Amino acid sequence: MSALLTLSAISKTYQLGNNKIKALKKVNLVVKKGELTALQGPSGSGKSTLLNICGLLDHFDEGTYHFEENDISTFTKQQLTLKRRENLGFVFQGFNLIPVMTVFENVEYPLLLAGVASRQRREQTLAVLEQVGLAEFVTHLPDKLSGGQRQRVAIARALVKKPPLVIADEPTANLDSDTARHVIDLMHTLGRDYGTTFLIATHDERMAARCDRTLQVTDGVLY
Repeated sequence: MSALLTLSAISKTYQLGNNKIKALKKVNLVVKKGELTALQGPSGSGKSTLLNICGLLDHFDEGTYHFEENDISTFTKQQLTLKRRENLGFVFQGFNLIPVMTVFENVEYPLLLAGVASRQRREQTLAVLEQVGLAEFVTHLPDKLSGGQRQRVAIARALVKKPPLVIADEPTANLDSDTARHVIDLMHTLGRDYGTTFLIATHDERMAARCDRTLQVTDGVLY
């Protein structure tokens, strides 16, 4: 498998009052296409910073980041926004669904932002909702769903445009054991079906066990 993203000697420092916090220290990472990679480490280890950089949500101070053939360091803010919109999906611990939108509208929204035609939006949205087992819930609002159902909506939204990369931050943290197991199985299956690469920050050993490999982040260093 060829590399989807390659980070070389990536460093990131935050200014906190008069103190400088070294969040990442010369991190090297290669993630191959179609791979499920788990990132583990304690709070404050640098996992979230690494996810944000990989997800084009945060800048790095030193090093190089290539997304396929693109050198991310040369991108303008507008180019980063377009790249993120076209090539990435996100799954969050808190679901991050829009409460006034139905299940269908939440999943359709990335396609709407991307300017996809109405008929194609409907077809893609219904297809992915069928795959996550929520076809009968298209008109429901998020507050009428269980936690597991909301996370399935979030996964469907992340995958609806078939992005090369999905960033998932603690996707099973707010779920009970049975629901978490179902969500893990779903992400594993859909990742394979869609050919999507997953980069997942998790404390859940069951999640990590289903990934292709697990990497440890400690004090800003990747092992």
